[in-house]
Amino acid sequence: MVGERPPPDTYQAGWWYPGFHFSARGHRGPNGGLVAGAGLYFINDPCTIGKRTFGPGRLDNPCDRNHYWSLHPGGANFLFADGSVRFLSYAAEPIIIPLASINGGEIVQWPE
Repeated sequence: MVGERPPPDTYQAGWWYPGFHFSARGHRGPNGGLVAGAGLYFINDPCTIGKRTFGPGRLDNPCDRNHYWSLHPGGANFLFADGSVRFLSYAAEPIIIPLASINGGEIVQWPE
């Protein structure tokens, strides 16, 4: 699963950021590629207070680089393993991690 996350307005930790930040903790597939960055935080990171995986963000908030969000009103687009792209509203935040699981056996209930 691939989701949107715009870079901060300073471009500090810009487009290259997910590959470095998230893969540094070992979240890689068998070929070394990034699998999922949802829910990953570092100890003593001031951005972990009130952490979330998917919700509204702002370009001028550096902590919003740590979760999925978009410039679209109300949600973001996600690419799924079957090749489909779906727009998920921010109400889907509780199911982001189960959706990203490879074989956790989670049953996902789509939000209304």
